[in-house]
Amino acid sequence: MVTGLTSTPFFMTISKVPALSSANQDALRSLIRSIERSQGTFSLILARCNYRMLRDRVRTALTQQLQVPLQAVDLTPHSSTLYTAIGRALGNKPPTAIIVSGLETVTDLDTFLRVANQSREEFRNNLACPLVIWVTDSLLNRLIRDATDFESWASVTLEFETDLSELTQFVEQTADTIFEQLLNSRENIFLDNQVLDLDQKSPLRAELRTACEEIHQYLDPLPSAVEASSQFILGRVADNNTEAARQHYERSLELWQQVGHQDRYGHVQFYLGLWWGNYAVRHLPDRTAGLQKSRAWLEAAIQTFEAIEQHHRVAQFINYLGEVLHRQADWLALDELAHQAFTLHQRFCDYFRQAKALGFMAAVAIAHQKWVQAEYHANLALSTWQQAAELMMAEGDHAALLNWERKFHRPWYLYFLGAAQRHSQNFVPATQTLEEARQTARPSYDPDLYTYILNELREVYFTQKAYLKAYETRQLRREIQSQFNLRPFVGPGRLQASQEVTNPSLPQPQSRDHIAPEIATSVRYQDITALLQRIERKDFRLSVIYGPSGVGKSSVLQAGLLPALEQRTFEGRPVIAVLQQVYQNWIPELGHQLTQACQEIYPDATPIPTFDSLEAILQQLRENEERYFKTVLVFDQFEEFFFANSNVDERYRFYDFAASCLKILDVEIILSMKEDYLHYLLVCNRLTDLAIIGNNILDKKILYYIGNFTQEETYNIVKNRTQHTRIKFDDDLIDQMVQDLADQFDQVRPIELQIVGAQLQTEEITTLARYQELAQNGCQPKEELVNRYLENVVEDCGAENQDLAEIILYLLTSKEGTRPVKTKSELMQEKLYEALSSTPQQIDLILGIFVRAGLVLLVPSAPADSYQLVHDYLVNLIREKVETKHQEKITDLMKQVRGLDKTVRLLAGLLISIISVGCVLYLLYRNNKLLYQVTQLERDSIENQSKFDGYQLNSLESAVRVADQFNERSVLEKRTTLPIHTLQSILDNISERRWVDTQQVQIFAADVHAEKQLVATAGLDQTVKIWDFSGQEKYDIDISQQMSDSTQIWDVRLTAAGDRLAVIDSAGQLMLWQLAADQAEPELLRQAHVSENFLTRLVSSPDKSVLATAGADGMIRLWQADTLAPLADWQAHDVPISSLYFSGGQQLVSADYEGQIRVWSTETAETGQGRTPLREFSVSSPDNTPLSTFGLAVSPEGDFLAAASEDGFVRLWDLASGELLQQFLAHNGRWITAIDFVTGLRPDTAQTQVLQLVTADDQGAIRSWSVDAAQSVQLQELKGHQGWIWNLLHTSQATLSQTAAATATDPLLISTGIDGRLRFWDLNHIFEQNSGFLTSVIGHQDPEFGWGQAWSTSYSASRKLLATAGSDGTAKVWQLADPAEAQQHPQFRFQLQHETEPSSQCEALATNIDVFWVVFSPDESTIATAGADCTVRLWDSETGQPRPGVMQHEADAFVYSVAFSPDGNYIASADSRGRLFLWTAAGELVGNFLPTEAGAANPKKQPVFAVKFSPDGDYIATASEDGNVKLWALEVGQDGNRQLPAEPIATLAGHRQGATSVDFSGDGLIATAGKDGTVRIWEMATVLQQEFPQPIQALSAYSRRVTWVEFQQTEGAPTEWLATASKDGSVIIWDRSLEGWGFQQPGNVFKRRYQFAGHQEGAFSATFIHAGQQIAVAQGDGDIKLWPLETTPQLIERACQWLDTASETLSAERSPESIWPGQSTPTPDIATVCRKYE
Repeated sequence: MVTGLTSTPFFMTISKVPALSSANQDALRSLIRSIERSQGTFSLILARCNYRMLRDRVRTALTQQLQVPLQAVDLTPHSSTLYTAIGRALGNKPPTAIIVSGLETVTDLDTFLRVANQSREEFRNNLACPLVIWVTDSLLNRLIRDATDFESWASVTLEFETDLSELTQFVEQTADTIFEQLLNSRENIFLDNQVLDLDQKSPLRAELRTACEEIHQYLDPLPSAVEASSQFILGRVADNNTEAARQHYERSLELWQQVGHQDRYGHVQFYLGLWWGNYAVRHLPDRTAGLQKSRAWLEAAIQTFEAIEQHHRVAQFINYLGEVLHRQADWLALDELAHQAFTLHQRFCDYFRQAKALGFMAAVAIAHQKWVQAEYHANLALSTWQQAAELMMAEGDHAALLNWERKFHRPWYLYFLGAAQRHSQNFVPATQTLEEARQTARPSYDPDLYTYILNELREVYFTQKAYLKAYETRQLRREIQSQFNLRPFVGPGRLQASQEVTNPSLPQPQSRDHIAPEIATSVRYQDITALLQRIERKDFRLSVIYGPSGVGKSSVLQAGLLPALEQRTFEGRPVIAVLQQVYQNWIPELGHQLTQACQEIYPDATPIPTFDSLEAILQQLRENEERYFKTVLVFDQFEEFFFANSNVDERYRFYDFAASCLKILDVEIILSMKEDYLHYLLVCNRLTDLAIIGNNILDKKILYYIGNFTQEETYNIVKNRTQHTRIKFDDDLIDQMVQDLADQFDQVRPIELQIVGAQLQTEEITTLARYQELAQNGCQPKEELVNRYLENVVEDCGAENQDLAEIILYLLTSKEGTRPVKTKSELMQEKLYEALSSTPQQIDLILGIFVRAGLVLLVPSAPADSYQLVHDYLVNLIREKVETKHQEKITDLMKQVRGLDKTVRLLAGLLISIISVGCVLYLLYRNNKLLYQVTQLERDSIENQSKFDGYQLNSLESAVRVADQFNERSVLEKRTTLPIHTLQSILDNISERRWVDTQQVQIFAADVHAEKQLVATAGLDQTVKIWDFSGQEKYDIDISQQMSDSTQIWDVRLTAAGDRLAVIDSAGQLMLWQLAADQAEPELLRQAHVSENFLTRLVSSPDKSVLATAGADGMIRLWQADTLAPLADWQAHDVPISSLYFSGGQQLVSADYEGQIRVWSTETAETGQGRTPLREFSVSSPDNTPLSTFGLAVSPEGDFLAAASEDGFVRLWDLASGELLQQFLAHNGRWITAIDFVTGLRPDTAQTQVLQLVTADDQGAIRSWSVDAAQSVQLQELKGHQGWIWNLLHTSQATLSQTAAATATDPLLISTGIDGRLRFWDLNHIFEQNSGFLTSVIGHQDPEFGWGQAWSTSYSASRKLLATAGSDGTAKVWQLADPAEAQQHPQFRFQLQHETEPSSQCEALATNIDVFWVVFSPDESTIATAGADCTVRLWDSETGQPRPGVMQHEADAFVYSVAFSPDGNYIASADSRGRLFLWTAAGELVGNFLPTEAGAANPKKQPVFAVKFSPDGDYIATASEDGNVKLWALEVGQDGNRQLPAEPIATLAGHRQGATSVDFSGDGLIATAGKDGTVRIWEMATVLQQEFPQPIQALSAYSRRVTWVEFQQTEGAPTEWLATASKDGSVIIWDRSLEGWGFQQPGNVFKRRYQFAGHQEGAFSATFIHAGQQIAVAQGDGDIKLWPLETTPQLIERACQWLDTASETLSAERSPESIWPGQSTPTPDIATVCRKYE
């Protein structure tokens, strides 16, 4: 194979291979002679050929004509040396001739050639045959230059030339292929050169360049078609951000016009339009001109394609023109184009493009302030986009395109929708929509869009009085604009690293550093350069950056130095830069930042743990040095460290850590802090040995000062910044502004420059005349600008807070003209503050905005932070402004204070205090106490949830204690549900049964005897311990007397009777110990030295009668387990054996360190060297490097072989055929330390045997995987061990004899590890997550396919019947057991069968037979079902017999839903064509059906998924695909019957992507569900009064669509619980019985009480049964699950059963790990708690 042939267009398209020219035939004969004459001796022959097409033909002819075998060696991009590549290709075969190709593909060619030159003698000494190397002209020159000595050995250089006609054909056909690739790809993605096989190192690119040069030598000018093709290719491979690319396109266009090739002509026109569009994006000052030229070229391209009637090309490119028109705000032209585009995209059925056209329509509607129309088009664009996305996901292999659509186009539609919602005063949905847009959009794809979103979001937040969020959003918008050069000044915010637009639809920019432009164009760049020089030098190990507040130290670091470090290497070492800004709990935060930094830069994908100790951090820093990295630790705003860590010991820890860091050669430390706090560092010299820096941390050599700008520097900064953005200041304006900003020392503070510049930009003042107009009443323009900025910031605090905001600024000044430093408490004690403030939250809001705005400095201090005005010149401005505006209030207040007698004031104060205290003291005490208790319970519950993954039993015990406290006080049940939700969630997901601290040093080996319920563990301390399954120690065996100090136990195995133990060690010994029945001292029965090398593995047969050992000598030996009598031995491998596994009793599988896996028969008759493996497998990397295998497992049935290798992959083979079924990265690249197959009974059926694969890693994680020939999916992850897990054992059914299986306990998974812990896990819970359900039944499965779907459920309380409907064409009725009975499994009663064959009455049955809905009548005597057979049918609920009166819908529709009226007299049904029917109870149609979209001009016939009657029977609610739930008020007809109205009385809007379910509560609530993953709660009374109803609550807890909502309808009780189900597989029970705090109740607020997950393929309904004691759930796989809704005592009782804390088995040994790290002994003891619930 020749590398690259498959990606070379020419070879794919050439139809006839021409014969070799006579010159090339001569060269071929010379090559053959040279090879044949050089047999037996080394000879280097260079074959020069510039084209692979010719090389391939020559090589074919050479192979046919050469008389000796020719060994081909194909180099790859990853080839490192020529000698090893040849050696790997040859193996052990002696060659007669070698031919090497692919040299041009090698990535590191310089090193490759240098090594070949250095190792040239190896070829002469070890390669006795001719070596032919294919080279091109450029490669030959490289050989002569870089491998001179090696090249000089060439005995001959033969040349193969390509004739002119072939070269011309090659260029033309390559151009044809490139055009085809570009035209057949989606136009949205700009294919890069690598995709086209035209990147810089591509052989094809080099061949094209050479071909064009050679053709030019003979033909000048070239044929027009050839020249046009080559010019287009040159333009396409050039950097499309440069003029060179455009010039090539223009030349190509001119030539295609001459040739008359209209298709190519139009395509090049499009590329010119694209070039100018990209130019407009990247050259903001020329944006207008760029867009206009782009528009002209794109219009020309579309006209060209229209002229040649290539309408599919018009559809392909028309949206690009729409983008340009949108940017130009040409709304008339955009409107016309949008409709034209939409028609085209409908014709070609492209939903993504349709969505884009609809987005254009929404943009036009917004521009014309037609909000309803805009919302309509935006919603339609979103639903169309969703449809396109689902289709694309179904197709697969479009991840990049779908990701781009999701992060670029969809945010546009969300933005249009959010803007329309805001202007329609729908603020809650607008907030949700815009937040989703913000979170989804990627700023680098379209910074304009992102800033538009932020602007709308800021307006929504401000309107809703969320002023701090509004200001933060505005500030973020300015920062984004600054990053992308959309504005020259960011205001007081921190500068950000510069960003480039990286939209995949545009040519990507060339990589460069991302230093912020404000820094790159200023004197600060010199600071960056100086700091980089410091980092490079070995004598600058520590730098302390200091300066006054507001000079931009943080910006220099984060937007300058850190981006620069990303692009730099020092002595070839890449830099790992770690930024630390948080100093509360600084050690774990530093560990987290170090982990992230290492993960981003390490070349491999191995996950790096989070370091939680200084020792671990230092170890990683040393490892970075060993791996040739330089680490730079940057501590920004370091003064905050001293206030967060006031304890001297804590500070000393940092100083000592810094000293240790400086001892590591390639670690640099940078501290940045305000100059006012430098003195805090002095103590470091006293407490820590810093000899490496002369014990003087404040040495001038270490300090680096960053100060203000000079006037000249400021002028250059403003000039440079405004040159590259959309706003440009006149030079004389810049000059005057700089003079005004300069202080008496001719310096300008950076923060003031940013504030003044930002205000000029906001007011669009760009000329000196406009600037000078600001001077009024003696106020300078600068001061006026700052004053206006100040006013804007005050306005940002909200109208109701403006007076107080001004007073707070006033209080931060003094009449002496100074800026006093005050704490928040001091401000709140001021009389002026007290006179205006009504809530404490106001001052937090105002100070938060002032600090973010740069008006006020936050001064860290102890015990509380202080605040100070940013600059002196603001003092007079503020005082004059406030005193003028608030003079009357200030004067009145002063008069009151002066005129009131001190005694009177005191008495009045006492009287008021007595009255006030008497009234509120009790309420305050009661509420505060309750609030404290609830807060404690919720905090503990959250901690239990967060720590569950690593501490399952700890979390459960702690959750029981919390629930017990919760249960002890009934008043708490009205305040929170979190303790119950936490305990229930932990119980449903727990797998850990118990753990044992063995007190052994690193359990390296272990074995289990399932029948005897024993576990053996061996540690590095030369001990073996035997444990029973309850965790009790049975034996403690000290083997140190039989071992040397340097020897360790390598493996252990229990024998069949469980009374003997086999042990191997690293010295090659095999020992057998007798375990005494009375637990006396074990006796050594036999000791054998079986190998001079150490033994690596000891395994036993399934019945434990035979032992097998493997060693470093490659031998396998079989032994009688009870006696150690040898049975057989053979040489299995030539290298050490790494793993061994018994498969059944007849086969043994072994693996070695060279990637060889062999399967052997265990027949003892065959022995010695001649034993032949039954089957062999090999494990290697993609470049065929052998990989060591460290774990083997064979499935119990012997059909699968699994192997874990050093690359972190698990490979799965069919053991019979040898076929590799799959391979997957099991632990994110971490080392897999153990692997095995386990079997168990799936808890939901208690019948089906299920097979899983379990793996463990070196970070303490265990994962379980489904076993499937096509793909293994991770099912669970268990954590708890610290570090390596060495052993995974199990007691699944496959390990037990038939007798033992009958009496066995629940199957267990047992793990041991380096932490000395032995852990027992419940295998059944591993097989089935969320296993707290009572029972499940196989409800609806198609027997032909073995799968199905359950759609809905309904409950008959009086008869305890459960009805279910599903995809098998039936509804089924089940008899439920009484909740008090032990057996809860439902008994099948009968099934209700719908039609399954299509007929004239129902064409829909051709595609579907489902029964979608089932419901009992109010009197529970009748069952109604709705199905795909276009009917609603009635059945007798006692017998299952059909009742008369089949209700027939139209033939084109499924009936999705049916409902009875509360009195049982009417039935409503709805279908997939959007029709609503009303019937009598006898099945007679009342009036005509009602199209739910009747009011629309063109009804879309949106499917109606759910229909429900209100409790009073006066209203019907329908939920449909358009996202709306409509409320229909039933009318009374002339005949006295109810009838449907013409229009809905109310529409509940807001669900995007469709409304799926609706239900009424008995007390006036409506719950709706949607495909957007939300549930919305509405008040019926409010809905009937409002024109545009708004929900009172939105519940968002699902990742996929919500499928069901149902209130608990308990007669005579208020509706407290709501059940919701989702396609994500979870069901949530919401509780609204909680009380509020103080006097005001929260109203109808639902909080999560229970959550049940793990429903296969989704949960589709959730129905309360047994008066709310249980809930029945219909699953997407057709099964029905019943879950208990347990009370707090019931949950605690179940938890105690799991913990096994009955009084007779209590053990004090449980306590050590039942305490969280760092906590004291928990109170009360868990046993004491559990006894209360026995």
